[in-house]
Amino acid sequence: MVMVGAWFVGNLWINGRVLMDGREPDEAAWIFSTYYYHLAFQKGELTSPDWRHYDCVDHPPVAKFVFGAALAPGDHVVKTLDYKEWWIRHQLDSDGYAQFAARLREGIPLKVLFRGRLVSTASFAISAWLMFVIARRAFSSAVAWWALVFFSIFPQVLKYAALGMAEGLHLLLLLLSVWVQLAWVERVIAGRPVGLTTAGLAAVLALLFNTKITGLAALPLSVFALAASCWTARRAGSEACGVGIGRTRLMLRSCGASAALLVAFALLAVAMNPSLYQGPIGFIAAMFRHRWHQVELQQAWAYALSNPTPAIMLASFTRGLFFTNDFAYQLAGVPMMLFLFLLGCVKLPTYARRAPLPTVVLALNGLAWIAITAYTYRLDWQRYLLPANPFVLLIAAVGMEELVARLRNVASTWARRVAMAGALAGAVVLIGVMAHRWTTQRYMAEHPEWVEEMRSRAFELQVRIMSDEPL
Repeated sequence: MVMVGAWFVGNLWINGRVLMDGREPDEAAWIFSTYYYHLAFQKGELTSPDWRHYDCVDHPPVAKFVFGAALAPGDHVVKTLDYKEWWIRHQLDSDGYAQFAARLREGIPLKVLFRGRLVSTASFAISAWLMFVIARRAFSSAVAWWALVFFSIFPQVLKYAALGMAEGLHLLLLLLSVWVQLAWVERVIAGRPVGLTTAGLAAVLALLFNTKITGLAALPLSVFALAASCWTARRAGSEACGVGIGRTRLMLRSCGASAALLVAFALLAVAMNPSLYQGPIGFIAAMFRHRWHQVELQQAWAYALSNPTPAIMLASFTRGLFFTNDFAYQLAGVPMMLFLFLLGCVKLPTYARRAPLPTVVLALNGLAWIAITAYTYRLDWQRYLLPANPFVLLIAAVGMEELVARLRNVASTWARRVAMAGALAGAVVLIGVMAHRWTTQRYMAEHPEWVEEMRSRAFELQVRIMSDEPL
């Protein structure tokens, strides 16, 4: 907690003293969207037509509520949609973008910007603590400390902890869902009362979904984690997994808990979002359809940062996680984080035998979010990597623990260790070659017709998206 507190204070200083002039236009978007906090909590209008506005299709309201609560003292909450509508009209205006950014810098008071960044810094600080708690529960204290260190110095984290956007809140809720999920699975399998834990997990999942719609993936993941844990408990035995009930009763309890979770999530997700009070399924479908079109528009607008093929997308994802943000690679050309991640993957089966349930839950969530993030990484924008970040760093922390243990005992089993080191080094080299060979710049040079297509599609896609506004 002392380390997390020191990191939090350090980031507050960076926000207040160093980065105040380096404003990100997306910060303004969240400040302008605090209108919905005003609409819900200050005016109490939960059936207003504004809940069907384009901005509600673009993003759910929880982050808007949180930023609004931060701005409410002193009455800094935005009380009209005019500012956000102006932002929507000009955000992708390439010719006038410099003037747009300058007006944002002039129009948002520093104390308002600082409060928005305070929300983000606090969210990342709590996320760091959650990573420590999860790692200690699933692995060991050594892994927990290494995970906390890696997370605290990771460049992506340091950058976005200093910007007032929803990424920090989304990451906090994602890690909180994994933490509560661990308790939920263990209580179901042990035969202990599970009602409050189910309600708590449903509430966290509803908040996660209503922060960013990709959070919906955490709901089936929770159900799959329970099913996988029950299967693991049957194979590993009652003593290893803390099973306190018979096989038939365990199956019935897991089915009942999963059904209760789905029902509670549906009720809470709708209750938290006034946009869903009428036709929730249709509105959710419109949100996902809009998000897909928005990504297409962003790819056409920022085509130089686009990932046009699956190979380039995977290479860009790998480069962003394991090379661009690795201090060892930037300073000495050694992809240490990639090496530790691969070593951690080799070590995970050992933890699966020692603590089956936590390892299964964490591995399932980690692999799923890494895969989801890689699949949706259509633009090389670093903040889109953040959902995969904590799971990659947790596995790298496992690898670091293994590396330290091996260095302490270098005299034994040299042949096996040299072979493993060679295999890992070979994997690092292959992945490094892939990540640096498959680039958007190379693709653009080889396919000039694709560049022209992207330039011509930007306006067409923007018109199509804006036509989705009336719902």
